[in-house]
Amino acid sequence: MKKKGDGFLKFIIAYKVVLGVAEVAVGLSIYRHLGADIHEALTVMAVNLNLDADNRFIGAVISRAGMMGSGTLKLMIGVILFLGILNFFECAGLYLRQRWAEWTTVFTTGVFIPFEIYEILDEATLFRTAILLINIAIVYYLGKHKELFGRRARPRAAHNPG
Repeated sequence: MKKKGDGFLKFIIAYKVVLGVAEVAVGLSIYRHLGADIHEALTVMAVNLNLDADNRFIGAVISRAGMMGSGTLKLMIGVILFLGILNFFECAGLYLRQRWAEWTTVFTTGVFIPFEIYEILDEATLFRTAILLINIAIVYYLGKHKELFGRRARPRAAHNPG
C-alpha cells in the first residue's frame, strides 16, 4: 500500500544505498592496499577513479593517510566499513518502514551535520553544500513524517477490578 510521501523516502533509501556502496568500496579498497605504500596506493586509486590527485583536498587526504600508522589505518577502515554496512541496514529498515530505522537514520545522518557545517565554513563548495542540505532535509523529513512508519497502537490491558 502506497502512503503519502513515498517519493522522498525512496530518495533517502537510494541515497543511503549509494553511500553504503561507496563506503564499503572505499573501505575494502584501502584494506586491499594495507601493508603497501598507502600514499602510492591511494594515488593510484584516485587516478583509477578519475579523480585529480593534484587537487588540494584529494592531495591532502592522500598525504595525511600516508602518514598514518597501521593501527590507525585499520581503525579507519573498520569505521568506514561499519558506516557502509549500517547504511545498508538503514535502507532495509526504511524500506520495511521500521521505526528503529527511522530513528537510526535520523541519528546517524544528524550526527554528521556539525562536521559538514565546519567543512563548509572551512571551504564552501557546491558539493559540500548539497550534501549538507540533503542531510538536513533527511533529518527534518523523517523527524516530521512519522506517519510514514505507522504507529501501531498497543492494545490496553483490560482493567479487571477483581
